[in-house]
Amino acid sequence: MNIPSVRPVSRLPFFFGDALLICVAVFIALRSPTPLSVSTALLIAITVGLGAFLAICPYFLEHRSSIALEELEKFASVATEMNRVAPLTAALEEAAVQLRHTEEESKKTLSVAKSVADQMIQEGKAFAQIVAKANDSEKARLRMELEKFRRWEADSLAVLTGILDHVFALWRAAQAAGQPTVAQQMHSFQNACLEIARKIGLVSYRAEEGMLFDPARHQQMDGTAPDVACIIGETLAAGYTYRGQMVRRAVVKVQAPEDLKAAVIPADSAQPEAAVGPEAGPATTDASDQSLLL
Repeated sequence: MNIPSVRPVSRLPFFFGDALLICVAVFIALRSPTPLSVSTALLIAITVGLGAFLAICPYFLEHRSSIALEELEKFASVATEMNRVAPLTAALEEAAVQLRHTEEESKKTLSVAKSVADQMIQEGKAFAQIVAKANDSEKARLRMELEKFRRWEADSLAVLTGILDHVFALWRAAQAAGQPTVAQQMHSFQNACLEIARKIGLVSYRAEEGMLFDPARHQQMDGTAPDVACIIGETLAAGYTYRGQMVRRAVVKVQAPEDLKAAVIPADSAQPEAAVGPEAGPATTDASDQSLLL
């Protein structure tokens, strides 16, 4: 801001007026009779006072101009500082506007995040329910498949044991017929069938003649056990185990206690049961037992 400088006041007119008034006062004093009257003295004093006032007027005016100039300089400096502060004020206003905008955006973002969180929670619950239903249905399906497999396994074991029973009965019939060649062929055929069944875990066994009757592994034709200790006279049908578990006990024919006398074999001296297979020896049977098994 440009501040004009103070122009000096011309003192000549004031000094001329002052000199003129002094001259008037001297003229009045010289023309008035002595002693001077009150009015004359008063007039001279007023004239001299006016001259003195005119003499000091330029200095007074210069003083007032200096004060006004100083005030103007102060105003100019204040205006300059205000001009410097104006960009800062604008920046503050812009920052306030951005802060309000940021606050509004934050509120919107928070609202959206809350809605998304609620939606995720709902979807999570729905997904958990779907997974639970899927697990239940999968468990039910697996349970059904397991039951089907167990039924199939039981049916397969029943079919295999039935076939092996018929093969065993044919072998016993060949032994009873007294045809060594046919008996040997049936024995080989039986061993081949048993070897195939052994691959899936189905093992056949038969009781040796002279062994003590074991209710856990042997049974009579009617499925019962004798009331007294007996020895095995003959194996009518082989027993089966499937993967270490008993499927069916061997069907045997026991000797009556009154026919045993002193021929009873103790448990610790009895011969072990023989597995039906390639190492199994020949066995004898009668026609009535063979027809019962078939």
